[in-house]
Amino acid sequence: MKLDTAMKVLRDRAENFYGQPVAWLIDEMDNGFDETMRVTEAWETYHREMLGNVWCGLNGVGFCSPREAEIQRNIYNGGHQLEMPV
Repeated sequence: MKLDTAMKVLRDRAENFYGQPVAWLIDEMDNGFDETMRVTEAWETYHREMLGNVWCGLNGVGFCSPREAEIQRNIYNGGHQLEMPV
């Protein structure tokens, strides 16, 4: 799905169905609110294309920055040592 299509789907669902702004719908979906498949696809496109996030899926983390996904993968694979200057 293209970004402009995703934003139209999110805007239509938020404003016409719920009577709320798009930011409200995105925030609710970030916190586990279930929606139709088309709205969920639009939400995923928004996170990937607009925010540059990736899906992590580890340790209870959903969409996050690529750097955070790398940290979560290291933790999941057995440990993560913080970088400390010598």
